[in-house]
Amino acid sequence: MNIKYYEDDDILVQRFNNNPIVREVSQSWNINISYDKDGNIVQIVILEAKEKGLYPAKSLRGFLQHTGTPVPIDQLCKPVEYTDLTHHRTRQI
Repeated sequence: MNIKYYEDDDILVQRFNNNPIVREVSQSWNINISYDKDGNIVQIVILEAKEKGLYPAKSLRGFLQHTGTPVPIDQLCKPVEYTDLTHHRTRQI
């Protein structure tokens, strides 16, 4: 695992392996997770890491803990429906 923090931009990059990235999923506006072809996490990029209390990295303990059954990559990356409260309608992204 390789952890790099870019202080000028407050960006934390955690690289778990060197597998090619085939899919990136935004968990929120400031957290992006990259996956390989088998659905394994390759990299996590966190914007405003220090501001959000996610840097130093020791504060990430348990951040991605998942104790349930594995979730297939296609299920993780399927379109999500959300309600746009501004216009009171449901859209698919």
